[in-house]
Amino acid sequence: MSWLIIYKFTLFTALTWMVFFIIMLTKLTNFNTISFSGNEIRIKKKTSGTYGKFSFQVSLTSPSSEIFSRSYKTLAFSNGFIKFEALQKAHTVWAVVSKNKSSNGQYEMYSIADHKPGWYRIFLEMVSYVINNYTLIICIPLVLTFILCGQEFGSEYQFENSKHQAVVSITYIFNALFIALIALY
Repeated sequence: MSWLIIYKFTLFTALTWMVFFIIMLTKLTNFNTISFSGNEIRIKKKTSGTYGKFSFQVSLTSPSSEIFSRSYKTLAFSNGFIKFEALQKAHTVWAVVSKNKSSNGQYEMYSIADHKPGWYRIFLEMVSYVINNYTLIICIPLVLTFILCGQEFGSEYQFENSKHQAVVSITYIFNALFIALIALY
């Protein structure tokens, strides 16, 4: 058999992670960290119409009337990053935002905090942002993996050799990690 057919499960899983990392890299190379005086801005929190009680949107309006907004899922790990009460009382509000406006005329806001965020927080909030806003795009390769490689999940699947079995076992772990990442964020 061709190695392409033998390792298609692994290749599709790698494609899933590559799509995710390409979007992440694109976002990580296109942001600014800016600060505003707490009394110059308006911060608004409202439930999102898309998911109703399961998400909310935080909007920041700058003195120059620029709007920065971000949606958060209520029952997700990403919700732990934002402390809305601390933001309202802060003397300085820091935001990590896109350099360019999106199609709706607003800047994408990746993170908002009452202190300057470090790289660790920016990275984790960027993961959260990508998963919240690009779920369909990053899950298409994963769904294709399950559809096109369904026989790898069967108990009667025949491995070519022990190396092939080890690679497929590791691939299961990477698929499980990706699904857990989406579920947690």
